[in-house]
Amino acid sequence: MIKDKNIINKAKDITAISDKTYKEMEYNLKTLEILMNKEFFKRTDLNTLINDNIELIKDNHTNHLRFMLNIMKNYDPEVFINVVSWVFDTYTKRDISTDYWYAQLTTFLKIYKENLSDSSYNEISPFYDFLLKNYRNMIKDQ
Repeated sequence: MIKDKNIINKAKDITAISDKTYKEMEYNLKTLEILMNKEFFKRTDLNTLINDNIELIKDNHTNHLRFMLNIMKNYDPEVFINVVSWVFDTYTKRDISTDYWYAQLTTFLKIYKENLSDSSYNEISPFYDFLLKNYRNMIKDQ
């Protein structure tokens, strides 16, 4: 559980996505997953970020999409922060670099920007912008 209540308070500024955005993302979920893995695994720094944990990271990308789709629709800041913090901690303990999260989050944003409508991207991006600004503190706060 996250100890820094300021992070949860900051997360309260984020708003849930619309039904339209939810449906668009849900409809494209498998495509987004495929594109994410294709883009991510082109990186030349994979060994530094994930070591030999390729299947673990593929599973993470799948689970990430499902979790984010649901938390963005049924938004609860405390659940969002606590689950994401737990994930950060769990993967870091499995020899995943903290730099992986920056690489992962920015790649997801790129995939969304290129493959979803502008209106959906504009609703989704605040969640990722928040995580990009706060992920290091969320890892440290465990």
